[in-house]
Amino acid sequence: MNELTDIHEREQKLPWKVSDAPDEFVDKLVGAIVGIEIPIVKLTGKWKLGQNRPEADQLGIIKGLMASDNSQSNGLANELNKYVESIKKG
Repeated sequence: MNELTDIHEREQKLPWKVSDAPDEFVDKLVGAIVGIEIPIVKLTGKWKLGQNRPEADQLGIIKGLMASDNSQSNGLANELNKYVESIKKG
């Protein structure tokens, strides 16, 4: 759990660590984790970038993602911005 948390938190300005949580909380969560293995037969993707949200919400999402130091968040913001701009052009 520490390793996964470190991987997913490392690009945050203030990375959260498992040790930040009370021991009882961590113990309860660890006890609820169940590992499974699912063979992948087919992948089908779909962009879900807040297209159903009003433009003001989309612009807020873009602003929030761009405020991150995470390059993946910035890339996602750029993709959403392309969508917003394409809608404006008609």
